[in-house]
Amino acid sequence: MDFQTCLDCGFKCERVCPASRATRNFALRSFLQSYLERHVPLPWPCTCCHSCNAVCPAEVSPRQLVEQSDMEILQERETAISDYCEEYKDRGRIGLSAVDLDRLEFLGRNVDSGGVFEVWDKIVIFPGCIVSSRFPGIVLELYQLLVLLGVQQDRIIVEDNLCCGSFLRHASLEEFTEYGLHTLATLLHHGQNLLVLTACGSCTSALSELLESGKGDAAFAKHNVKDKQVEIMHYIELLANPSVAPTLGNVLESKDEKNCVYFQFPCQAKAGDGNARRTITRQVEMLLEKMGNTVKVLHDDLGCCGAAVLDMLPEAAIEYGIKRLENITMTDPPVVDTILIACGNCYRMYSDFRPSIEVEGGNFDSEGPSVRFLIDLLIDRLR
Repeated sequence: MDFQTCLDCGFKCERVCPASRATRNFALRSFLQSYLERHVPLPWPCTCCHSCNAVCPAEVSPRQLVEQSDMEILQERETAISDYCEEYKDRGRIGLSAVDLDRLEFLGRNVDSGGVFEVWDKIVIFPGCIVSSRFPGIVLELYQLLVLLGVQQDRIIVEDNLCCGSFLRHASLEEFTEYGLHTLATLLHHGQNLLVLTACGSCTSALSELLESGKGDAAFAKHNVKDKQVEIMHYIELLANPSVAPTLGNVLESKDEKNCVYFQFPCQAKAGDGNARRTITRQVEMLLEKMGNTVKVLHDDLGCCGAAVLDMLPEAAIEYGIKRLENITMTDPPVVDTILIACGNCYRMYSDFRPSIEVEGGNFDSEGPSVRFLIDLLIDRLR
C-alpha cells in the first residue's frame, strides 16, 4: 500500500475521523503521510469507531494502519507490551452485580415482546469489565429489562467477571485474538445457541470482530466452540428491535415536566454501519419522546467521547471530552438538561473525567447537564 493509494480520494477519512475533528494535535492525513511515505510510527488517539474504514473508496483500512503504528511504538520500548497487558489482566473482574441478584426487586409487570427472544436458548448479560466493576447497578437493570420483556429467569445468565480484551488491540493482535477467543469460549460454554447482550461499545465491537474473523479458524477449533451459535448485541439494539421498541413505548408513561436530552450512540456499536446506527438512534429517540422528553439532535456530532484513548493518550482524550461538551452544551436553545449514555466507557469518561474536562475547557457550568445511563432512566420510568 502506498501514499497515493491511501490519500488521493480527497481525505474522506479525515473528515469523518473524530480525532481529527476533536483534537488540536492530530490530523489523519498527516499521520498517514508520515506512516506510509516515511514509515514513521506515531501515537494516534484511535477509538476504533471504524468511520474511516466505512468511507474509504479504496477499501483500505486506515484503522489497521493506526493499530500497527501503535504496536510499533510499544515494541520499541523494552517490555512495554507485556507490562501493558499485565496491567489490565491483573486489575481483577470482581462481578459486583452477581451478589445482588437474589435480592433483586422486579418491576411488577410483564410486556409482550412478540417472541423475539425465542430464537436463543440462553441470554448472557456480558456488561463489560468497566460496567461490572464500576457500575454494577446497570447489570441488574439489564436483568430487570429482560424479565420485563418476558424472558424466563432460568434462561438469563450474568457473566460479569470477564473482560473482552479490547485493550489489547493497542499492544498485540495475537494476544487480542487469543484473549478474546478465550472469553468467547467461556461465554459459549453456557449453551449451544446464545444471545450475548453487552453494555459497552468496546465489548460489542471486539467480540463481534473476533467472532467474524474466527469463523473457520483453527483457534475456534482449539476452544471447541466452532459449531456453536452466538449473536453479539449491544442493549440499544435490543431497545430498537421492531418488536421491542413499540412495546416499551406503550408502557412508558410521560411526565408533566419537559426534559431536553441528548442521546450519545456508543461509537463502537455497529461500528462503520451508518444506516444501522441512524435506525437504532431514531428508535431510541422515539422512546425518549414517548417519555415526554425533547431530544436534542447534534448536527456536528463527533460520534465518540474519547474514553477509549484515556490510557494511551490521556491529553487527547480530554480534548475529545471538551469538544463533545462544547457540541452538546454550547448551542442555541433548547439547553440540554440530561446527557444519556449507553456505554460503560462513555459513562466513565463523563463521571471520572468531567472535572478535568471542565478545568481544561474553562467554559462549562459545573451545574450543567446531568449524565445518566440510558437503561437507568428507562428502568426508573418503568418502576
